Amino acid sequence: MSNHSPTHLDDISDVKFESHVNMSGFQPEVVKRLVQFIYTGDYDGPDEESSDMKKEDSVTKSQAKLRKAHALHRGMVDIALRYDITGLVAKAKSKMGDDDDGDNYTQDLHQWPADTSSASSSWNGHLPRAVRSALETTENSKLLEILSTEAMANFPGLIFGQAHPNSNAFSTFFLNVFRKCDELFEAHRRKEKDQVLDTLKKDLMIATYHGIFCDLKLLSQGTEFTVHKAIVCSRSSGIKEWLSKPFQEPVIDMSDFQPDTVRRLVQFIYTGDYDVPSDVSENDRMNTEENATPSTTNTASSSFKLHEEMIVIASRYGFPDLIKMAANKANNVQSSRGIKRKRSEEYDRDPNRVMHCIRELTSKAAENSRLFEVLSTEVTLNLGHIPGITENNHESVANFVFKVLTEFDRLFDAQKLKNRVERNMLKKDIKSKQLLLDRSIALHQDAWGLVGMVDRNAARLEELRGLLTELMNIQGHEIRILEERLDKLTLN
Repeated sequence: MSNHSPTHLDDISDVKFESHVNMSGFQPEVVKRLVQFIYTGDYDGPDEESSDMKKEDSVTKSQAKLRKAHALHRGMVDIALRYDITGLVAKAKSKMGDDDDGDNYTQDLHQWPADTSSASSSWNGHLPRAVRSALETTENSKLLEILSTEAMANFPGLIFGQAHPNSNAFSTFFLNVFRKCDELFEAHRRKEKDQVLDTLKKDLMIATYHGIFCDLKLLSQGTEFTVHKAIVCSRSSGIKEWLSKPFQEPVIDMSDFQPDTVRRLVQFIYTGDYDVPSDVSENDRMNTEENATPSTTNTASSSFKLHEEMIVIASRYGFPDLIKMAANKANNVQSSRGIKRKRSEEYDRDPNRVMHCIRELTSKAAENSRLFEVLSTEVTLNLGHIPGITENNHESVANFVFKVLTEFDRLFDAQKLKNRVERNMLKKDIKSKQLLLDRSIALHQDAWGLVGMVDRNAARLEELRGLLTELMNIQGHEIRILEERLDKLTLN
């Protein structure tokens, strides 16, 4: 069970929830910090001191501040126990510290002399316990704060006091102790935050797997993926814009892509990364100049194809971060020396093979500028492995490279020209149908005028009016369909 979840997800998947939870039994500052903990794994201390506290002396003010902090942490423990948030219980108790040790140790600190002339001798007796407490309680932020504050207050006596024969070395050692203590504390905080993020990602993936509170469906060749609009729209401006249109159904058909590709898209949306089959990633690692084999090279090619599919789906639906990640992974696969050596052997057998590969890839994403960039980079990196690159036949190599680049340009321009021609045809079709619709409207108005003027032709004119009305409805529907197609082409 998640540290943040009020109950196990399997128990709530079929339960109908209200959209609010009444927490009136707790102070607003406690509820506010509960929300903060759910999203960050930590919460702030008490708010700034009140005007009444500012008027009190320093001792009374310090005691009041400690009481307020203790009350806040106590409230956090209570609300965590009420809603079964075990992670918050541990966090609040950690902030409260151990009551006995914390109180006794604080008393010991306040018993140390304020006179800096005798501070060195006093710290001599307390240093072992200070060091031990600092290293053993790095998770207790309150005790660490007290210890550090007292150390700073006594530094003048440590550095300049005459009672200690080696005060400089002593203070250096003490600084190192607290530096180490601070490093351990920061490392623990980073680890804790990472654990919170991992837990949150896991909870979200479980929620989308069970369809809990999901309000958007992604369809792929008979497979349905349920996701959350808010999370998807935070990743994709394209889907956000599409869902913002009125009367839009919360269903996106992605059947142009394999279910595994859509599954990896969902995985990226919720975790910021996507998996690669273990056999593929292992062979990518093994595929070096020394141990590349036909088997590992073919698997690496499959890995590149996987990343290429992720680039295409990311470009289609507007996931710029996914495009960047997949392109980097594809470039890493293609930069493998073993793949280059194997590809050189393939070029030796069939130099035209690369053209077939380029046609196959570019035909899938002729408008994908990022994919074109990856492919162009790969062609450039492999120029040294193209057959015939010797001092005597640079011309043949240049012709081959020119052919590759021409093929890129031809495919890209052909797709752009095709879209331009289709858009122009649609515009003409819409214009002609609009003219016909305008004429129909004029005839419709004339028909109504004739009905009032000629009674003997009333039945015939009524029939004509009905036919014209039906014609206008059909033409208006056709115009809307053509305009939707034009919008899609314009977006592409």
